[in-house]
Amino acid sequence: MMKRITILLAFISLNAYGQKANWKTYTHDNYSIQYPPEWDLEENRAGIIFALISPIDTANPTFNKNINFLTPDLKGQGMDLDRFNEISVTQIKNYFPNDSIITEEKGKDATGEYRHLIYVGDENGQHLEFEQYYRVINDTAYILTLTMLKTQWGGGHQIGDQILSTFKIK
Repeated sequence: MMKRITILLAFISLNAYGQKANWKTYTHDNYSIQYPPEWDLEENRAGIIFALISPIDTANPTFNKNINFLTPDLKGQGMDLDRFNEISVTQIKNYFPNDSIITEEKGKDATGEYRHLIYVGDENGQHLEFEQYYRVINDTAYILTLTMLKTQWGGGHQIGDQILSTFKIK
């Protein structure tokens, strides 16, 4: 039994590596992210540094899964990650009332501390789910957000998490 589990885990690891091996890499300033070749990259769109847009989902052709990235300048505001988180959570709750925040976590990695939120809300007649990671470094906030229809969350969340996991700040 243990041998079969080991073989299965090795297969899954190789398969996941193979999927990312042909991915595109977007590198800019002090960050990079990898994404599947069928996703589109758009830069400097409506105040967003970049957006990654999924192919059209035939089951939900009115909305494409997407990942967007913002870097608001916080100079002169004396803003640390805890204060930024407090303001962000308040804004989300005001914009999407009715217990919109599902997950709110603190984390730490090689780059430093970050916050991880998952929340839901209705916008333009769509029931959306968001997964967001953010951190504050040298008076700049780095905000990376995965957005998809609530009905897409199952399978779409896997590819979204894989893309989010490749984001690196140098």
